[in-house]
Amino acid sequence: MKFPWYEYAANIATIVIGAAGSLFLIKRDLKRYGLLFLLSGAVGTGLCYAFVLAGLYIFPNRPIQTIWSLPFLVMVTFVPFTVLAGVQFSPQRWIWKIPYYWAIVHIAVVSEVVLLAYTGIFRFTSAGICGTPTPPGGCSTSSSSGSEAKLFLPG
Repeated sequence: MKFPWYEYAANIATIVIGAAGSLFLIKRDLKRYGLLFLLSGAVGTGLCYAFVLAGLYIFPNRPIQTIWSLPFLVMVTFVPFTVLAGVQFSPQRWIWKIPYYWAIVHIAVVSEVVLLAYTGIFRFTSAGICGTPTPPGGCSTSSSSGSEAKLFLPG
């Protein structure tokens, strides 16, 4: 096994939850949620690919799909599921919509930080981390290619 078991488990769980949840929600309104699923999958994958091309981050370890330069199956299942769930369970009153979507974004960011800290699924590159101001201790690289940078976490 090339990767730790939890990286396989994280990828498989994300794909299964995204696919099952999306199917459950699309069933409610095929035309509306089906179109939203396709659009959010295309936009999410496109943005992810654009960020990879821009050199902001890389996916060095893709336990399930090794053909593409990004986790394509995760991008076309879990990202649209998050959008569909966000739309389906959005509060009716406008005053609660902003905190609701803030919470969704914060959960996504915390999930990325956890994945970054405890797995090798993705890494920020020096183009995305090094800059002004430089973190204490500099922006040293962790790979021989010099394209990956250490994540600076205070504390």
